[in-house]
Amino acid sequence: MSGYATKSTILLVLTLAATATTVIFSPHSATRLSETVPPVGTLQEEKSFREYTVRIYRDEDKGEGSFEILRNGRQIYARQGWVFDVGYLDEDENENEHLISMGKDITGDGKANLVVSEWTGGAHCDYLSYIFQIDAEFCHVATVNGQHSEPRFQDLDKDGKLEILLYDWTFAYWRACFADSPAPAVILRYCNGAYKPATNLMRKPAPAQKEIEEHLRRVRKGEGWAEENGYDRTAPPSHLWGYMLDLIYSDNAAWAWEFLDRTWPQSIAGKDEFLTDFKATLATSEYWPEIEAMNSE
Repeated sequence: MSGYATKSTILLVLTLAATATTVIFSPHSATRLSETVPPVGTLQEEKSFREYTVRIYRDEDKGEGSFEILRNGRQIYARQGWVFDVGYLDEDENENEHLISMGKDITGDGKANLVVSEWTGGAHCDYLSYIFQIDAEFCHVATVNGQHSEPRFQDLDKDGKLEILLYDWTFAYWRACFADSPAPAVILRYCNGAYKPATNLMRKPAPAQKEIEEHLRRVRKGEGWAEENGYDRTAPPSHLWGYMLDLIYSDNAAWAWEFLDRTWPQSIAGKDEFLTDFKATLATSEYWPEIEAMNSE
């Protein structure tokens, strides 16, 4: 994670019933660190649910922050990093904040949850959502990495369980600047202890011919083909693979390959090389196994 590994440290506090002492372990090294984890910065926010309390800290001078979770006044989890918030970081999502307020059932398993969000700093660093169970038992359920955009929690199928909507940034900076990099939408559902693509909610009908023609015109007129824009003549505009990705991530991969064939000018070389590179990059996505299976059904 860009700018994250060196700045963010996870510290899990385990209470040993046999000795009635609180010991902190690193999940990577499983070594004892200390009795307590001091916060980084001054207290910015505090929220409680039943016997649980979450506190957010920030040190503006150092550009660092932290949060801690307490149960009955005893610290059970702490994390240091950049900028943290309970719920969403983005104030524009305030109207949807109630969906993930502390104590709500986020995963759909009937247990109370807590969502803490982090921005790891920088123009293109990661947005992370930490999801915890704060019920009779406490646990860190999952960390969802939205990469360049903050994950969103929504009940898309109206079943009373929240899905996560985010974007797959596998193709960021691939043959284009970041501003022109496409990122297809992905919907995640919590199932069997993990968040996985909800492919049944991602499927869409085959595109209408009118839609295909509209995208064909846009790609053919794209600046990427033109030498005077600083590209060589084997560089198509990013809208070409952006629309291909939208098709693939909606169970319409066959249309994506046809769209490429119909779009690429016969007078311009490089299509085979482009397709090989495209497929190789696509296979690096953490969601590709499910996306590939969806398109194979």
